[in-house]
Amino acid sequence: MTLACPPNCEITSFDSQMKKTGEKLNFSRRRKREYILQDSTNKIHRNQVNDTQKPTNKKRKILSKKNKRYKLKFPDIKKKVSKPISNDPKIYYESIDSQSKENLPKGVDDLNNDYFGTPHYLNGYSSEIYENLRTREEKHRPKSDYMVSRQREINQEMREILIDWLCDFVMGIELRTDTLFLAINYMDRFLGVKNVRKKHLQLVGVTCLWIASKYEEIEPPSIEDFVFITKGSCSASQIRKCEIIVLTTLRFSLTVTTPMPLLRWYLRATKANKQLIYLANYLCELQLQKYHFLNYSPSKIAAGAVAVAQLILQPHLKFEGIWCKNLQYYTRYSFPDLCTCGKQLLNLYKMAPKSNYRTVYKKYAKKKGLRVSMISLPENFKFD
Repeated sequence: MTLACPPNCEITSFDSQMKKTGEKLNFSRRRKREYILQDSTNKIHRNQVNDTQKPTNKKRKILSKKNKRYKLKFPDIKKKVSKPISNDPKIYYESIDSQSKENLPKGVDDLNNDYFGTPHYLNGYSSEIYENLRTREEKHRPKSDYMVSRQREINQEMREILIDWLCDFVMGIELRTDTLFLAINYMDRFLGVKNVRKKHLQLVGVTCLWIASKYEEIEPPSIEDFVFITKGSCSASQIRKCEIIVLTTLRFSLTVTTPMPLLRWYLRATKANKQLIYLANYLCELQLQKYHFLNYSPSKIAAGAVAVAQLILQPHLKFEGIWCKNLQYYTRYSFPDLCTCGKQLLNLYKMAPKSNYRTVYKKYAKKKGLRVSMISLPENFKFD
Protein backbone atom coordinates (compact mmCIF):
# COMPACT_ATOMS: atom_id res chain seq x y z
CA MET A 1 0.00 0.00 0.00
CA THR A 2 1.57 3.29 -1.00
CA LEU A 3 0.31 6.79 -0.81
CA ALA A 4 1.97 8.91 -3.45
CA CYS A 5 3.17 12.03 -1.63
CA PRO A 6 4.56 15.18 -3.20
CA PRO A 7 8.34 15.26 -3.83
CA ASN A 8 8.92 17.88 -1.13
CA CYS A 9 7.22 15.75 1.52
CA GLU A 10 9.45 14.13 4.12
CA ILE A 11 7.52 10.88 4.09
CA THR A 12 7.62 9.45 0.58
CA SER A 13 5.67 6.23 1.08
CA PHE A 14 2.49 5.35 2.91
CA ASP A 15 3.87 1.81 3.40
CA SER A 16 7.08 3.06 4.99
CA GLN A 17 5.15 5.41 7.25
CA MET A 18 2.77 2.61 8.27
CA LYS A 19 5.73 0.28 8.99
CA LYS A 20 7.48 2.92 11.09
CA THR A 21 4.25 3.53 12.96
CA GLY A 22 3.85 -0.20 13.64
CA GLU A 23 7.43 -0.48 14.96
CA LYS A 24 6.86 2.45 17.33
CA LEU A 25 3.66 0.87 18.61
CA ASN A 26 5.36 -2.50 19.24
CA PHE A 27 8.32 -0.80 20.95
CA SER A 28 6.05 1.21 23.24
CA ARG A 29 4.11 -1.92 24.18
CA ARG A 30 7.34 -3.81 24.95
CA ARG A 31 8.60 -0.96 27.13
CA LYS A 32 5.25 -0.86 28.89
CA ARG A 33 5.42 -4.58 29.73
CA GLU A 34 8.97 -4.18 31.05
CA TYR A 35 7.87 -1.24 33.16
CA ILE A 36 4.95 -3.19 34.58
CA LEU A 37 7.22 -6.11 35.53
CA GLN A 38 9.78 -3.78 37.04
CA ASP A 39 7.09 -1.89 38.92
CA SER A 40 5.64 -5.08 40.37
CA THR A 41 9.06 -6.18 41.69
CA ASN A 42 9.53 -2.74 43.20
CA LYS A 43 6.22 -3.06 44.98
CA ILE A 44 7.28 -6.43 46.40
CA HIS A 45 10.62 -5.00 47.47
CA ARG A 46 8.97 -2.06 49.19
CA ASN A 47 6.53 -4.32 50.98
CA GLN A 48 9.21 -6.67 52.33
CA VAL A 49 9.57 -6.56 56.14
CA ASN A 50 12.99 -6.18 57.68
CA ASP A 51 13.33 -8.73 60.49
CA THR A 52 16.17 -6.81 62.17
CA GLN A 53 14.04 -3.71 62.61
CA LYS A 54 12.57 -3.44 66.10
CA PRO A 55 8.98 -2.37 66.53
CA THR A 56 8.47 1.04 68.08
CA ASN A 57 6.40 1.40 71.22
CA LYS A 58 5.73 5.11 70.79
CA LYS A 59 2.23 6.16 71.68
CA ARG A 60 0.20 8.15 69.17
CA LYS A 61 -1.02 11.53 70.22
CA ILE A 62 -4.77 11.64 70.57
CA LEU A 63 -6.44 14.89 69.58
CA SER A 64 -8.87 15.76 72.30
CA LYS A 65 -11.13 18.69 72.90
CA LYS A 66 -8.72 19.97 75.54
CA ASN A 67 -5.87 20.27 73.06
CA LYS A 68 -6.15 23.89 71.99
CA ARG A 69 -3.37 23.59 69.43
CA TYR A 70 -5.57 21.74 66.94
CA LYS A 71 -8.73 23.72 67.47
CA LEU A 72 -9.94 25.64 64.39
CA LYS A 73 -12.12 28.69 64.62
CA PHE A 74 -14.35 29.35 61.59
CA PRO A 75 -16.06 32.69 61.07
CA ASP A 76 -19.78 32.82 61.50
CA ILE A 77 -21.04 33.08 57.92
CA LYS A 78 -24.68 33.55 58.87
CA LYS A 79 -23.98 36.92 60.44
CA LYS A 80 -22.53 38.32 57.18
CA VAL A 81 -25.37 37.19 54.91
CA SER A 82 -28.12 39.77 54.96
CA LYS A 83 -30.49 38.12 52.44
CA PRO A 84 -31.10 34.45 51.69
CA ILE A 85 -29.69 33.11 48.42
CA SER A 86 -32.36 32.60 45.77
CA ASN A 87 -32.50 29.75 43.26
CA ASP A 88 -33.78 32.06 40.55
CA PRO A 89 -31.45 31.74 37.49
CA LYS A 90 -32.07 35.40 36.62
CA ILE A 91 -29.82 36.46 39.49
CA TYR A 92 -26.83 34.80 37.83
CA TYR A 93 -27.39 36.63 34.56
CA GLU A 94 -28.36 40.07 35.89
CA SER A 95 -24.88 41.55 35.60
CA ILE A 96 -24.21 39.86 32.25
CA ASP A 97 -27.50 40.97 30.73
CA SER A 98 -27.07 44.56 31.90
CA GLN A 99 -23.63 44.75 30.29
CA SER A 100 -24.73 43.15 27.00
CA LYS A 101 -27.85 45.30 26.63
CA GLU A 102 -25.80 48.48 26.83
CA ASN A 103 -23.74 47.48 23.76
CA LEU A 104 -26.65 46.29 21.59
CA PRO A 105 -28.11 48.64 18.96
CA LYS A 106 -31.80 49.45 18.90
CA GLY A 107 -34.06 46.73 17.55
CA VAL A 108 -31.61 43.89 18.30
CA ASP A 109 -32.65 41.27 20.83
CA ASP A 110 -30.36 39.97 23.52
CA LEU A 111 -30.05 36.24 22.85
CA ASN A 112 -28.62 35.54 26.29
CA ASN A 113 -31.66 37.06 27.97
CA ASP A 114 -34.09 35.10 25.80
CA TYR A 115 -32.58 31.75 26.78
CA PHE A 116 -31.52 32.36 30.37
CA GLY A 117 -33.45 29.31 31.64
CA THR A 118 -31.67 26.78 29.39
CA PRO A 119 -28.26 25.90 30.83
CA HIS A 120 -27.05 23.97 27.76
CA TYR A 121 -26.90 27.23 25.79
CA LEU A 122 -24.10 28.52 28.09
CA ASN A 123 -25.72 31.94 28.11
CA GLY A 124 -23.06 33.59 30.23
CA TYR A 125 -20.41 32.76 27.62
CA SER A 126 -22.35 32.35 24.36
CA SER A 127 -21.17 35.66 22.87
CA GLU A 128 -17.54 34.86 23.74
CA ILE A 129 -17.90 31.38 22.24
CA TYR A 130 -19.32 32.86 19.05
CA GLU A 131 -16.49 35.39 18.79
CA ASN A 132 -13.97 32.60 19.21
CA LEU A 133 -15.63 30.55 16.46
CA ARG A 134 -15.58 33.49 14.04
CA THR A 135 -11.95 34.37 14.70
CA ARG A 136 -10.77 30.77 14.34
CA GLU A 137 -12.80 29.75 11.28
CA GLU A 138 -10.10 30.84 8.81
CA LYS A 139 -7.29 29.15 10.71
CA HIS A 140 -8.34 25.55 9.98
CA ARG A 141 -10.18 25.91 6.69
CA PRO A 142 -9.36 23.26 4.06
CA LYS A 143 -7.72 24.32 0.83
CA SER A 144 -10.29 24.92 -1.88
CA ASP A 145 -8.03 23.90 -4.78
CA TYR A 146 -6.42 20.68 -3.56
CA MET A 147 -8.12 18.58 -6.25
CA VAL A 148 -6.08 20.43 -8.85
CA SER A 149 -2.91 21.33 -6.98
CA ARG A 150 -2.39 18.18 -4.89
CA GLN A 151 -4.44 15.12 -5.88
CA ARG A 152 -3.71 13.03 -8.98
CA GLU A 153 -6.04 10.02 -8.78
CA ILE A 154 -8.97 11.50 -6.81
CA ASN A 155 -11.62 13.74 -8.34
CA GLN A 156 -14.71 15.57 -7.07
CA GLU A 157 -17.09 12.70 -7.85
CA MET A 158 -15.06 10.26 -5.74
CA ARG A 159 -15.19 12.68 -2.85
CA GLU A 160 -18.96 13.01 -3.30
CA ILE A 161 -19.41 9.21 -3.28
CA LEU A 162 -17.33 8.88 -0.11
CA ILE A 163 -19.21 11.63 1.76
CA ASP A 164 -22.57 10.16 0.72
CA TRP A 165 -21.42 6.80 2.11
CA LEU A 166 -20.22 8.44 5.34
CA CYS A 167 -23.58 10.21 5.73
CA ASP A 168 -25.34 6.86 5.43
CA PHE A 169 -23.02 5.33 8.03
CA VAL A 170 -23.48 8.24 10.47
CA MET A 171 -27.25 8.05 10.09
CA GLY A 172 -27.23 4.26 10.56
CA ILE A 173 -25.39 4.26 13.89
CA GLU A 174 -27.01 7.54 15.01
CA LEU A 175 -23.94 9.72 15.40
CA ARG A 176 -24.26 13.48 15.82
CA THR A 177 -24.27 15.71 12.76
CA ASP A 178 -21.37 17.70 14.26
CA THR A 179 -19.29 14.50 14.13
CA LEU A 180 -19.85 14.24 10.38
CA PHE A 181 -18.87 17.88 9.80
CA LEU A 182 -15.69 17.44 11.85
CA ALA A 183 -14.75 14.27 9.96
CA ILE A 184 -15.11 15.94 6.57
CA ASN A 185 -13.07 18.92 7.77
CA TYR A 186 -10.27 16.58 8.87
CA MET A 187 -10.45 14.66 5.59
CA ASP A 188 -10.33 17.77 3.38
CA ARG A 189 -7.43 19.23 5.35
CA PHE A 190 -5.55 15.94 5.08
CA LEU A 191 -6.19 15.68 1.34
CA GLY A 192 -4.92 19.23 0.96
CA VAL A 193 -1.50 18.13 2.24
CA LYS A 194 -1.11 14.45 1.27
CA ASN A 195 -1.50 12.94 -2.17
CA VAL A 196 -3.76 9.91 -1.62
CA ARG A 197 -4.39 7.09 -4.04
CA LYS A 198 -7.88 6.05 -5.04
CA LYS A 199 -7.74 2.70 -3.21
CA HIS A 200 -6.85 4.42 0.09
CA LEU A 201 -9.54 7.12 0.00
CA GLN A 202 -12.05 5.03 1.95
CA LEU A 203 -9.43 4.27 4.62
CA VAL A 204 -8.75 7.99 5.08
CA GLY A 205 -12.47 8.79 5.31
CA VAL A 206 -13.17 6.05 7.86
CA THR A 207 -10.17 7.08 9.95
CA CYS A 208 -11.24 10.73 10.01
CA LEU A 209 -14.74 9.71 11.09
CA TRP A 210 -13.28 7.56 13.86
CA ILE A 211 -11.16 10.48 15.11
CA ALA A 212 -14.15 12.83 14.98
CA SER A 213 -16.38 10.39 16.87
CA LYS A 214 -13.82 10.08 19.67
CA TYR A 215 -13.63 13.88 19.83
CA GLU A 216 -17.36 14.68 19.69
CA GLU A 217 -19.38 11.67 20.87
CA ILE A 218 -20.04 10.74 24.49
CA GLU A 219 -19.98 7.03 23.61
CA PRO A 220 -18.06 6.67 20.33
CA PRO A 221 -18.41 3.44 18.34
CA SER A 222 -15.66 0.86 18.58
CA ILE A 223 -13.11 0.31 15.87
CA GLU A 224 -14.75 -3.04 15.09
CA ASP A 225 -17.86 -1.15 13.95
CA PHE A 226 -15.78 0.72 11.37
CA VAL A 227 -14.15 -2.52 10.21
CA PHE A 228 -17.59 -4.12 9.85
CA ILE A 229 -19.08 -1.25 7.88
CA THR A 230 -16.20 -1.37 5.37
CA LYS A 231 -16.85 -5.14 4.90
CA GLY A 232 -13.25 -5.96 5.74
CA SER A 233 -11.64 -3.63 3.21
CA CYS A 234 -10.06 -1.69 6.11
CA SER A 235 -8.59 -3.66 9.01
CA ALA A 236 -8.29 -2.41 12.58
CA SER A 237 -4.50 -2.20 12.36
CA GLN A 238 -4.72 -0.14 9.16
CA ILE A 239 -7.15 2.30 10.77
CA ARG A 240 -4.93 2.69 13.85
CA LYS A 241 -1.83 3.32 11.76
CA CYS A 242 -3.67 5.72 9.47
CA GLU A 243 -4.99 7.54 12.54
CA ILE A 244 -1.44 8.39 13.63
CA ILE A 245 -0.60 9.64 10.13
CA VAL A 246 -3.72 11.83 9.97
CA LEU A 247 -3.18 13.28 13.45
CA THR A 248 0.47 14.11 12.82
CA THR A 249 -0.42 15.68 9.47
CA LEU A 250 -3.10 17.83 11.09
CA ARG A 251 -0.73 18.53 14.01
CA PHE A 252 -3.48 17.39 16.39
CA SER A 253 -5.55 20.51 15.60
CA LEU A 254 -8.99 18.98 16.06
CA THR A 255 -10.91 21.93 17.52
CA VAL A 256 -12.20 23.61 14.37
CA THR A 257 -15.13 25.78 13.33
CA THR A 258 -17.88 24.10 11.31
CA PRO A 259 -21.20 25.57 10.11
CA MET A 260 -23.27 23.68 12.71
CA PRO A 261 -22.59 25.71 15.91
CA LEU A 262 -22.86 28.94 13.93
CA LEU A 263 -26.12 27.77 12.40
CA ARG A 264 -27.60 27.15 15.84
CA TRP A 265 -26.59 30.67 16.87
CA TYR A 266 -28.21 32.25 13.80
CA LEU A 267 -31.41 30.24 14.25
CA ARG A 268 -31.67 31.60 17.77
CA ALA A 269 -31.54 35.09 16.30
CA THR A 270 -34.50 34.31 14.00
CA LYS A 271 -36.54 32.62 16.75
CA ALA A 272 -37.01 29.82 14.25
CA ASN A 273 -39.72 27.19 14.36
CA LYS A 274 -39.06 23.49 13.94
CA GLN A 275 -39.56 23.45 10.17
CA LEU A 276 -37.06 26.26 9.61
CA ILE A 277 -34.51 24.50 11.83
CA TYR A 278 -34.81 21.23 9.89
CA LEU A 279 -34.66 22.94 6.50
CA ALA A 280 -31.56 24.97 7.39
CA ASN A 281 -29.85 21.84 8.71
CA TYR A 282 -30.76 20.02 5.50
CA LEU A 283 -29.14 22.70 3.36
CA CYS A 284 -25.97 22.63 5.47
CA GLU A 285 -25.68 18.85 5.20
CA LEU A 286 -26.46 18.94 1.50
CA GLN A 287 -23.54 21.22 0.67
CA LEU A 288 -21.03 18.86 2.31
CA GLN A 289 -20.86 16.67 -0.78
CA LYS A 290 -20.09 19.52 -3.16
CA TYR A 291 -16.42 20.37 -3.48
CA HIS A 292 -16.93 23.97 -4.64
CA PHE A 293 -18.49 24.98 -1.30
CA LEU A 294 -14.99 24.90 0.17
CA ASN A 295 -14.68 28.40 -1.28
CA TYR A 296 -17.03 29.72 1.43
CA SER A 297 -16.36 30.10 5.12
CA PRO A 298 -18.46 28.14 7.65
CA SER A 299 -20.17 31.31 8.87
CA LYS A 300 -21.20 32.28 5.33
CA ILE A 301 -22.57 28.79 4.64
CA ALA A 302 -24.59 28.86 7.86
CA ALA A 303 -25.95 32.35 7.15
CA GLY A 304 -26.77 31.42 3.56
CA ALA A 305 -28.62 28.31 4.72
CA VAL A 306 -30.78 30.38 7.08
CA ALA A 307 -31.56 32.90 4.34
CA VAL A 308 -32.45 30.28 1.71
CA ALA A 309 -34.55 28.28 4.18
CA GLN A 310 -36.58 31.37 5.09
CA LEU A 311 -37.15 32.22 1.42
CA ILE A 312 -38.28 28.64 0.65
CA LEU A 313 -40.81 28.73 3.49
CA GLN A 314 -41.93 32.27 2.60
CA PRO A 315 -41.57 32.52 -1.21
CA HIS A 316 -43.68 35.70 -1.41
CA LEU A 317 -41.00 37.64 0.50
CA LYS A 318 -37.65 38.95 -0.68
CA PHE A 319 -34.31 39.03 1.08
CA GLU A 320 -34.99 42.37 2.75
CA GLY A 321 -38.17 40.97 4.25
CA ILE A 322 -36.58 37.96 5.92
CA TRP A 323 -33.17 39.39 6.87
CA CYS A 324 -34.10 41.12 10.12
CA LYS A 325 -31.91 43.32 12.31
CA ASN A 326 -31.00 40.39 14.53
CA LEU A 327 -29.52 38.49 11.57
CA GLN A 328 -27.75 41.57 10.25
CA TYR A 329 -26.13 42.17 13.62
CA TYR A 330 -25.24 38.62 14.64
CA THR A 331 -24.19 37.23 11.23
CA ARG A 332 -22.44 40.45 10.06
CA TYR A 333 -23.52 39.64 6.50
CA SER A 334 -25.66 41.60 4.07
CA PHE A 335 -27.33 40.57 0.81
CA PRO A 336 -24.28 41.22 -1.44
CA ASP A 337 -22.17 39.04 0.86
CA LEU A 338 -24.58 36.08 0.66
CA CYS A 339 -25.79 36.46 -2.92
CA THR A 340 -23.45 33.95 -4.60
CA CYS A 341 -23.53 31.40 -1.80
CA GLY A 342 -27.32 31.65 -1.48
CA LYS A 343 -27.89 31.09 -5.20
CA GLN A 344 -25.71 27.98 -5.18
CA LEU A 345 -27.51 26.60 -2.12
CA LEU A 346 -30.86 27.17 -3.79
CA ASN A 347 -29.72 25.42 -6.99
CA LEU A 348 -28.43 22.55 -4.88
CA TYR A 349 -31.84 22.25 -3.22
CA LYS A 350 -33.58 22.12 -6.60
CA MET A 351 -31.21 19.48 -8.03
CA ALA A 352 -31.13 17.22 -4.96
CA PRO A 353 -34.10 14.99 -5.97
CA LYS A 354 -32.39 14.19 -9.29
CA SER A 355 -28.95 13.50 -7.83
CA ASN A 356 -27.35 10.05 -7.91
CA TYR A 357 -26.27 10.36 -4.27
CA ARG A 358 -29.39 11.11 -2.24
CA THR A 359 -28.69 9.89 1.28
CA VAL A 360 -29.21 13.32 2.82
CA TYR A 361 -32.27 13.94 0.63
CA LYS A 362 -33.90 10.68 1.77
CA LYS A 363 -33.07 11.45 5.39
CA TYR A 364 -35.07 14.69 5.31
CA ALA A 365 -37.81 13.25 3.06
CA LYS A 366 -39.04 11.09 5.95
CA LYS A 367 -41.62 12.06 8.54
CA LYS A 368 -38.88 12.35 11.16
CA GLY A 369 -37.21 15.04 9.02
CA LEU A 370 -40.55 16.87 8.49
CA ARG A 371 -40.16 16.16 4.75
CA VAL A 372 -38.42 19.50 4.26
CA SER A 373 -36.50 18.16 1.25
CA MET A 374 -39.79 17.69 -0.65
CA ILE A 375 -41.13 21.25 -0.41
CA SER A 376 -42.23 22.38 -3.86
CA LEU A 377 -41.03 25.75 -5.13
CA PRO A 378 -42.88 28.12 -7.45
CA GLU A 379 -41.66 28.58 -10.99
CA ASN A 380 -38.89 31.13 -11.59
CA PHE A 381 -38.10 31.17 -7.89
CA LYS A 382 -34.84 33.05 -7.35
CA PHE A 383 -32.63 34.15 -4.51
CA ASP A 384 -33.16 37.91 -4.53
